[in-house]
Amino acid sequence: MRILPYCGGSLFWCLNDGFGEVGFSVLDRSGEPKPAYYFVRRAYSINRLVLWRDGDRAILFCGNDAPVPKKVSAACGYVSLDGVYAAPVRFEAEIPAFEKAMKLGELPIGDLDLTGGLVYARADGEDILPVTLHAVDFRELRMRREAALSVAGFRREGNTVTFSVSADGFAHAVHFSAEGCDYSDNYFDLLPGETRRVTVRGAAALSPEELAPRQVFRP
Repeated sequence: MRILPYCGGSLFWCLNDGFGEVGFSVLDRSGEPKPAYYFVRRAYSINRLVLWRDGDRAILFCGNDAPVPKKVSAACGYVSLDGVYAAPVRFEAEIPAFEKAMKLGELPIGDLDLTGGLVYARADGEDILPVTLHAVDFRELRMRREAALSVAGFRREGNTVTFSVSADGFAHAVHFSAEGCDYSDNYFDLLPGETRRVTVRGAAALSPEELAPRQVFRP
């Protein structure tokens, strides 16, 4: 909602439940993050891409909460759930400091199959996360198979572990379940062929075999 002209900001206040219950907080009673925690953290990233559907077009915005301008170069396009990419459109701009949502450009989507693929935007570099536009509910996507997830580049430095996870097709809500760990990101979508680097703190006893990435799949 921060892309809307009348939005002056947002206040996030419900962090955890006071006792065991099914609530709308993002932390459980023990302080462990729920899936929603990671979605909220990505939404509050200092630099972020936002895809907004307006009729038969997708509009790409970029926000910058930093006190200095940010140069952004991003590709916006369509990919089928099986991994066939259409030629993307590129947008470049310098985002002013403390800019909540600057329009980078737009992409026509009227002729696209939005149940068999996704509109995405991906910035150059790793400091801004990719985003996808879910034009239909997740249950309406025609996913023929689960994506194959693979982990590589496992490195340990003290209590911190880093690794990369990739998918050969679209994978929704990719997550890791080893307890007692602080993940830099979790429950994120992976585009076909995309690789994301994850850092895990408090992982002195974590082994590569325990990572076992999972996804949410609905045929």
